[in-house]
Amino acid sequence: MLTPPSSIVQEMHKLHSSGALLYLAAIPSFSVYLARSLADIAWNGTTYQKSWFEVDGIAEDADSHAPELLVHFSNLGGMVEAEVLASNNFAKALVTLYVVNSNCLDEVEPIYSVTLQVQKVTCTKKLVSFKLGLSNPLLVSFPSWKFHGSICQYAQFKGELCGYTGALTTCDRTLTNCLERANTERFGAQPGLLGSIQADDGL
Repeated sequence: MLTPPSSIVQEMHKLHSSGALLYLAAIPSFSVYLARSLADIAWNGTTYQKSWFEVDGIAEDADSHAPELLVHFSNLGGMVEAEVLASNNFAKALVTLYVVNSNCLDEVEPIYSVTLQVQKVTCTKKLVSFKLGLSNPLLVSFPSWKFHGSICQYAQFKGELCGYTGALTTCDRTLTNCLERANTERFGAQPGLLGSIQADDGL
């Protein structure tokens, strides 16, 4: 069981405090760090960008299923959805959720933390919802290759499969970007498929 530092314990047991509990979300493999706050939060050597998100509770399950929860991020302006597309739906990425106290940001230990794996991402105009859960070997997809209509699946830009050798250093994995780079012969998707994005329950 995680035991918070004494300074946090004292802060949480005050009858009156100007501090507040802050929720942080980190996806280190994609350098995504967000804070449910009106201002950026600097904690444990990392700056978490101000954002809005909500974490659903974990429901009780009588069938011994692995626990799952949903985290909903605001998608106003499509900013989060654009990050999702550029990051290949955050497939199998690990997400760590932290709870910290705003008056104890000098402490490197959180009040609570949990690390879960992205199981599925759903996008709407208002929300981007991440389904998080424990890694389950029975859910490993086979074959591992996914077929998409317009989103390139090559994990490494300028890698062996991509084959692009030009001067540009970034790519959003869309057919439009590949056209701009005159690299469509190596585009890693199947434009003949119906729909622009296919659901990936097995991710």
